Amino acid sequence: MDIYAVAGADGAGKTATALNVAVAFRADGQYAAVLDADVSENVADLLDTEPEHTLDDVFDGDATIREATIEYELAPENVPEDDLLAYREALADDRRQFRSGEQDLAGTDETAFPDVDTIPVIAGWPSERRLAATDPDELESVLQELVMAYDAIVIDTGGESVAATAPVGVADGVAVVTSPDESHVRTSNGTAIECQRNGARLIGTVVNRADERTTVTAITDEVGVEGVGTIPADERTPALEPVRYSVPDAPAAKAYDRLAESLAEWSRAVEAEADSAADGGGPGASSAQAAPDGESTDAGTGGEEGGTESGDDDDGGGGLLGRFGLD
Repeated sequence: MDIYAVAGADGAGKTATALNVAVAFRADGQYAAVLDADVSENVADLLDTEPEHTLDDVFDGDATIREATIEYELAPENVPEDDLLAYREALADDRRQFRSGEQDLAGTDETAFPDVDTIPVIAGWPSERRLAATDPDELESVLQELVMAYDAIVIDTGGESVAATAPVGVADGVAVVTSPDESHVRTSNGTAIECQRNGARLIGTVVNRADERTTVTAITDEVGVEGVGTIPADERTPALEPVRYSVPDAPAAKAYDRLAESLAEWSRAVEAEADSAADGGGPGASSAQAAPDGESTDAGTGGEEGGTESGDDDDGGGGLLGRFGLD
């Protein structure tokens, strides 16, 4: 079972990233769950659910890990039809602006919902104090009870000082989420530094809400960890979260698919290195070190998710859909 933590600046999109990646895993045929490790219960709020038990109850012996897990139903009837229709129309308009001619695009007139019926959500902690007091070994022992149930667990970490907490401590790797907002970038750089100081393995930076003005390489350089995913900006999707389920043909949904694939590839590379008796360092992004003084290293971004590869991309040429491989 692979465990991925999603960390970074508050407000940068950690919750949406964790939820949509888990849905992307499930749509790909993998059993995945979300651990709502934010004491504000952001995943539960986003899905409008209320857990009866939390991990606090599990550690106190008052509930099992299964009882602290809600199976949230993903069903077409739960998707707001008016918002879905408005989004499809807006998406079609957007794509026409980025393309020459009046080309019809599959999926803009109707939505084929993926064959995913539920998304399991594990309820975390009700207070920062209880979260901070949780021993990583104890949490790992509890999560190992799910090893036969899930292929992956995606953890939505809460707050910005999470590096020394149990959710990061049990994760195989940490994806650092930021938006182009300068305050988010600085905070995510600090998160990356603290994670490394606490021995956490970094997977890469996820640049959320990127638009045609965003230079991904500049952001990932400032965070100090190479890019592993880029999610295009779209202020119309919050009412349709998780967008990977409600509008699987959307640019953001496809970006979450690629991010999930990148996380899985990272895990396979780590396993291969371990099997070959390498020195234990993670692949790719794990060699990109965040500098202790807050300055980024010269680790660039690579692959279709991270960064740009040409001058045209850096100055916005080709439009947002073309830049991020969404056309």
